[in-house]
Amino acid sequence: MGEDHVLVPVLLDAVNAFRNSIEAIKGTTFVPHTPFETQPYHSDNSGQRLRWTWTLPRLQELELEGEVAVAFDLSTLQHCPKLRSLRLVLPTYLFSTCEDEDTLARMSEEVEHICKASQLVELELYGKWPLSDYLLLMIAERMRKLRKLLIVGARDVSPRGFQEAVAKIPTLEVLVIGQNLIPRANRQVRFQEMKTHNPRLTITVEED
Repeated sequence: MGEDHVLVPVLLDAVNAFRNSIEAIKGTTFVPHTPFETQPYHSDNSGQRLRWTWTLPRLQELELEGEVAVAFDLSTLQHCPKLRSLRLVLPTYLFSTCEDEDTLARMSEEVEHICKASQLVELELYGKWPLSDYLLLMIAERMRKLRKLLIVGARDVSPRGFQEAVAKIPTLEVLVIGQNLIPRANRQVRFQEMKTHNPRLTITVEED
């Protein structure tokens, strides 16, 4: 836990040092505020990116929250062949200012790399991730072992597209979604349709 410009180099050193044995990576960053600061800074502004180019053969769990989740290069997932659990939590303020548009553009280009984690059993995405119906279908088609899916706060996902993607994940057992993803008016109907494809599915709604 710490500021992103401190934590990212520390994580990289640890990943490098224990590349053959590390099984879990967890990092949380916070934004320090002073009385003179009016807006938070982002990892992109400090030039810090969390990425590595070597294989982590035993890594099974990756959990990043805050600035460090913004700093993480999703293409790095190609070097994590055994990853089973991925939890990425974006800062709540992200995309609240005009300066965030560059970050959004970069994340929109990179987000498809999440499909490189094809062995995932659990995928949790909190925050305003630039997802799409097309990307959700890619996730459904490539993550054939997925049992838990959490999407809270995502952008640009339609209720119908989300429903069609879920229907293509027969292994799914737990689904957690943000309350704004599917309108309350037809939520129960869509839930029943999802359970038609997978009667074991448990669905929970969280506040975005």
